[in-house]
Amino acid sequence: MTEAGELTFPQDASIDESNCVLERDGSRRRRLAAKLETNNVNSTFTLNNSFVFTTGRWHNAGGIASLDFVVVQSGITLHFYNTSSEPYSGEEESFSVDLNDFNFAG
Repeated sequence: MTEAGELTFPQDASIDESNCVLERDGSRRRRLAAKLETNNVNSTFTLNNSFVFTTGRWHNAGGIASLDFVVVQSGITLHFYNTSSEPYSGEEESFSVDLNDFNFAG
């Protein structure tokens, strides 16, 4: 089973992937612990165990070369943090995106 990649891995073959990252080559690496920023600021939203929570980077947002965001998905909402100055946690934008606005009937 070690020859399969993350998209071709047989169903139910992987039984425990907590705190691991699946790589495209089929390997795994341990996810490192989170570290708080110096002078961090608490977010305006709360987390719930039933929420999806993920993060990503949006480079050159809107085609503007100097505009980068850390994007945090908490449940159905995307929150944006400008990376122009640190701590990023203190740079939460006043806008967010409700993903329900993008549902389609199907």
